[in-house]
Amino acid sequence: EFALRKRGLVGHFGLNFALMSQIIFTTLVMASNVSIHQSSVSTPLHLLSIVGAASSALAWICFSLSKSWLIYYRERWSYHTLQSEWYKIIRDDTTAADNWYIRNNHKYGSSVYVTRFFTIYYCVCLAINAFGGAAGAFGWVHAAIETMFIAGPMLLSVTLYLCVICKTTRFKLIDDPFLIHWEAKLHS
Repeated sequence: EFALRKRGLVGHFGLNFALMSQIIFTTLVMASNVSIHQSSVSTPLHLLSIVGAASSALAWICFSLSKSWLIYYRERWSYHTLQSEWYKIIRDDTTAADNWYIRNNHKYGSSVYVTRFFTIYYCVCLAINAFGGAAGAFGWVHAAIETMFIAGPMLLSVTLYLCVICKTTRFKLIDDPFLIHWEAKLHS
């Protein structure tokens, strides 16, 4: 029961939907780039396709990040729960409430909380992307600043994702009885 929990359908279908929309919007970006080179005028379809491609890529990263965080957290929680059980056998004064993972399992181990957190994070990143894109389209800011507004949240999300993946696959203190490492490697 430690790390085995059924995955939610929202995460599964959300990840698939984000990947399909990424494919569609990337195709639209390439098609609109061809039309821009022919007419040298940016069209609303081009701007919409860039915003759609960026938002779907960010959505895919946020879905992957929430899934990877839950795998990482459940792995750590399982390890510390098992370790706490052994310490209780050896010493009577050890309490499981001293560990951060065990204390905060109801919050950071909950798929509802993690999904809500990364949805809010996604909306904030999307707002920053939209502001940067609009400011660049209307000429309010320089192109380098526009790129920072658009690429900054994406790079932060990718960095967080890579950190969680590296910490999950690096943590091999247990013998992986619940196939957590296998699942993490399969999905990353």
